[in-house]
Amino acid sequence: RTSSSYHPMAMGNRVEQESLFRGSWLGGRIISTLPEDMIRPWRKVRWEGQKDDDENVKTIRATEKRVRAKKRLLTCSKWARLYGGALIVPVLRSQPDEVLAEPLDYEDIQRDDLVALHVFERWRINTDGTLITDAMDPENGMPERYRLAESTVAIHHTRVVRLDGREVPYFIWRANGLWHDSVLQMIINNVKQYDAA
Repeated sequence: RTSSSYHPMAMGNRVEQESLFRGSWLGGRIISTLPEDMIRPWRKVRWEGQKDDDENVKTIRATEKRVRAKKRLLTCSKWARLYGGALIVPVLRSQPDEVLAEPLDYEDIQRDDLVALHVFERWRINTDGTLITDAMDPENGMPERYRLAESTVAIHHTRVVRLDGREVPYFIWRANGLWHDSVLQMIINNVKQYDAA
């Protein structure tokens, strides 16, 4: 025991993670089971004094169906577990690309403004390197802005829903490009042994 030691693990290999997800029954189930169980019952749109047939409840349900909210949350949850993080980016009709880098003002959101929900896993979206430094902000220490890998569009953190994979310590998080680990990272060798057996 005295001569044994643990060494730093290699960072997650995206191609190997994807291959394990696609090619191994166990790898696929590890990624998919929790999100599918979480999303299956979905949710009830209800608040005090509202009935199921209320017009506002119907509008919210219709919007969720139109933008495929359930499917997008399921996809984001799976990719967060597979890659270590993913974002849902709501597209608002009244908010052009030029203002996406600025904080979202909820007062500017209009009725029927939500056009779509887009999902980006961590390899398709980067942080711009700046962190939130306001100690009063609940997101303190997290990335302030994200940048789409296929474009120059910057998106403020108030305009995204972020889901993370397996949480890692701060310095590993920094080395991971401000993302956490895939849930497969820690068990990949065990899954290989299982599949080989």
